[in-house]
Amino acid sequence: MDKLSEVLKQAPADIDEDTIKSVFAKNQEDVLNTLIELWEMPEKQEKEKSKWEQIRETCDAYDEEMDRVVMSQIRNQKQAK
Repeated sequence: MDKLSEVLKQAPADIDEDTIKSVFAKNQEDVLNTLIELWEMPEKQEKEKSKWEQIRETCDAYDEEMDRVVMSQIRNQKQAK
């Protein structure tokens, strides 16, 4: 089995193949150093954190809007009585 296919099998799933190949070439085709660099890439962690922050912001905005709508309906019902 060649070195690149070994790196591709063990690299993080969210890193694209072109990035893996460039890191592999930069590390002079050293499998261990390439894998270490790929797994320690800060972009991977920041990207994951950013994704979850965006999901949290979306959920919070939805909750706030639902609170506003429900409170508005309650006020309207009280005024109708």
